[in-house]
Amino acid sequence: MPTWDIRILSSSYRRENDQVIVQVYGRTREGESITARYYGFEPYFYVIEPSAQAVEMLEGDKENVKCVEKDPVKLLVSGKEMLCRKVVTTYPFVVPQVRERLINAGFRVLAADIPFHLRFMYDLDLSACVRAHGEEEPEKKENYTTDRVVRAEKFENIDSFYPALKILSFDIENSLVDGHLITLCGVIRDAPDKELRYFHLDGDERKIIEDFNNKIDEEDPDIITGYNIDGYDIPQILERAKKLGMPEINWGRTPGSMRQFNNRFWNVDGRIVADAWWHVKKNIKPKQETLNAVSDLLLGEKKLDVDPAQIDNEWKKNPEKVKEYCARDAALALKILEKIQVIKKALDLATVSKLPLNDVISGTTSVLIDSILIQERTGSMSGCR
Repeated sequence: MPTWDIRILSSSYRRENDQVIVQVYGRTREGESITARYYGFEPYFYVIEPSAQAVEMLEGDKENVKCVEKDPVKLLVSGKEMLCRKVVTTYPFVVPQVRERLINAGFRVLAADIPFHLRFMYDLDLSACVRAHGEEEPEKKENYTTDRVVRAEKFENIDSFYPALKILSFDIENSLVDGHLITLCGVIRDAPDKELRYFHLDGDERKIIEDFNNKIDEEDPDIITGYNIDGYDIPQILERAKKLGMPEINWGRTPGSMRQFNNRFWNVDGRIVADAWWHVKKNIKPKQETLNAVSDLLLGEKKLDVDPAQIDNEWKKNPEKVKEYCARDAALALKILEKIQVIKKALDLATVSKLPLNDVISGTTSVLIDSILIQERTGSMSGCR
């Protein structure tokens, strides 16, 4: 059976023919992007000492509850062993609904707020780097942008390795008169030892957005960055696309939607959005947070001499200079991310905490601690018995 060594970058799930498929995204030891699809893992949680009426209520909810395990298990609750029943739901996204019904009925639940993709990591006791055993799924390739799509039959933990991750950094300039996108420029670093590759997009606003979507699909970056893209560039692009009546934008490695959480971080399926501005704030806390000030402080480099408050006039006078200015901003953001070693540190933390890289970069310290503590206990595979 073929195997692939994978550094896990992120994981998620999809509904497919009324079943849940876990999607593990990563880079192989050989540098290929890969999606490992795992079948048969189901969402679940525990309810503490449910009454016969509670069990009957759950079993009657055929739409959301797959089963309530017949044999209770003893779990430690506040220092005391109590009998609990496992509740297996049809899909991960219905867990909160079922959980709330039980809580409102006066019952206590356990392990009902663990994100499904982390539950998968915990129960299979996966590390940050794994060896996937399985077969390729060529019929699924059209649904993903990764080099390989495989059906993983099992995972085996391996020693950590550090593949070359591809990073795309971008910046936009938009009109101060009516908000339309003037240009979108960026740089790509294929590996730490590779030179930056530049790209410039301008012209019709719809075409700028479509070309950028295609650029992401074609280049298949692991990480998307920029300076304050969480709060400005991404929302601007989404807003302009909506005003143009364009289809919902998705920069992920499989069809779906982009979602923001905690009013800051963006969830892009299979990729990592790492805003350089946020990591500067978090890691070095500079007195001045502007791109010009931070790049001068860390890199000894400055932005080009273009007045952003007069961007419409600057574009009319010299569009090539504005594109160069825009691309330089993208390059500075990427260099800053590298300078403060965001990715390198996160890879090391992911190894220690046994988490996907995305959960380390976008998560909190408590997520890392929870992972270490939770994985100390024996995993409990999901499923009805």
